[in-house]
Amino acid sequence: MLRKPNGYADASDSRTRKKWAPIIAAFMQGDLDRLKSLQRTGTRGRIFMRLVEEIWKLLEQPYRLEPIFYHCSPAPWYIDFVAFHRVKLRTHPFYNPDFLLYDNTWVEATLSENTAYAKFFRYGHQAPRLKVVWLDEDVGFYKSLCSAVAFPNAEALNVATLFPRMSECKGGDLLIQKISLLKSLKGIVL
Repeated sequence: MLRKPNGYADASDSRTRKKWAPIIAAFMQGDLDRLKSLQRTGTRGRIFMRLVEEIWKLLEQPYRLEPIFYHCSPAPWYIDFVAFHRVKLRTHPFYNPDFLLYDNTWVEATLSENTAYAKFFRYGHQAPRLKVVWLDEDVGFYKSLCSAVAFPNAEALNVATLFPRMSECKGGDLLIQKISLLKSLKGIVL
């Protein structure tokens, strides 16, 4: 069943774009000294989201930015899962994933592998299909809880698994290099 968004976040907000544009431009141009002087909390995450957007463009994967879905009742399997594992069911009045792909897959881009699995508890009970793309390997509660579970509608995906498809496309190797550079900036750029 196709669940249509109730709307879209105003990604064109000039203040938001103005705030992040020079930071993203410094990274894309490879000006790391400028990037370090401009960075703010969330810089790596914002850049990673932009790189994931570039991946969808490169792979010619149609998408919409930041759809808004109002809450609907969680699927029964999800309620049983969180009750069994004594994890909090995170419900919100609305959900705003980073991307909506043409096949109705919700996509989140996140830096941490553990956070990718945590997103299952934020979005998994609302999304018909959920894909969380992550950059940095790590460990934590959510990874240990979820990595052995086959979720019927959700997957955590290391961005590197997309590299073979990307390298087949014009400009793919350059985008892979940018992603590798961002990965190497962990602990240097916020």
